[in-house]
Amino acid sequence: MGRPKKTIQRCLRKQAPVYVGRSVTPPDVDQCLAEHSFEENCLTLLFDIFAQSGLSVNRLRLVSDRILATLKVSRRVWNPDDLYYFDRLAHVLSLWHLLRDYVDQGLPRAIPFRGRGPSLSKLIERVYPQERPRTVLETLVRVGAVRTKGRLWLPTGRTLVFQSPRVARLRILSDLAHFLETAQHNVKHPTGKLLQQTVFNPAVPVAELANVDSESVELAKDFLVQLDAVLDRRARNGRNGDPVIGSGIGVYAYRAKGWAKRVRDDVRRRRGRREKRS
Repeated sequence: MGRPKKTIQRCLRKQAPVYVGRSVTPPDVDQCLAEHSFEENCLTLLFDIFAQSGLSVNRLRLVSDRILATLKVSRRVWNPDDLYYFDRLAHVLSLWHLLRDYVDQGLPRAIPFRGRGPSLSKLIERVYPQERPRTVLETLVRVGAVRTKGRLWLPTGRTLVFQSPRVARLRILSDLAHFLETAQHNVKHPTGKLLQQTVFNPAVPVAELANVDSESVELAKDFLVQLDAVLDRRARNGRNGDPVIGSGIGVYAYRAKGWAKRVRDDVRRRRGRREKRS
């Protein structure tokens, strides 16, 4: 199956503009796509888990074709660079709560956008060294991450909850890709496994879900604040020139519905039929 021409061209604009618009495919297209195609990497991880779990390639192809035939195409242009951008946005807020010069009695200080001392532009440059601080500030304002206090700036919280469906989808894609990479790593490595643990109860009353949610949010908040501090401490332990990599911990809640509910209902029906026969 040939590579989509638009995907190849988008990729080559970053590495080999001379090929853009030509019908000739350069020899390094596969390597280029492997390095830059988020969607291909993500789907490869997911399909590989299915295949290694026993699902046939023909079944995968059948289900994929059926799903693709029903999808509605968005008017928005796919830009995987947005994943990098929004994935790191919350780290600006984390640093604001962690760095000594930016905290007063455990709370983030109100700071100017620019200045000789602590400033928001310096925080932004720590996370986005290649971006214009003013552009990132506009994004922070747009997603409700910061507010003004006179001529100074304060964070509205320590985490981000994206209200825009478009940005929220980017967050979902990023979280999904991170989880798939962790799952694949743990399957392939008998030692040195990454954190991947869940708790589950199959019989929580629906009336209690609101209480479960509120308690979970508070516990997760404390847990993530502590781990955020651990990541920051370990990051500052590095020396100049040491190799680095992004590292994080994610927490999410889930409900056993959809496919899980159907499986559970089937099990209950079979159990009921066996009990009637006995």
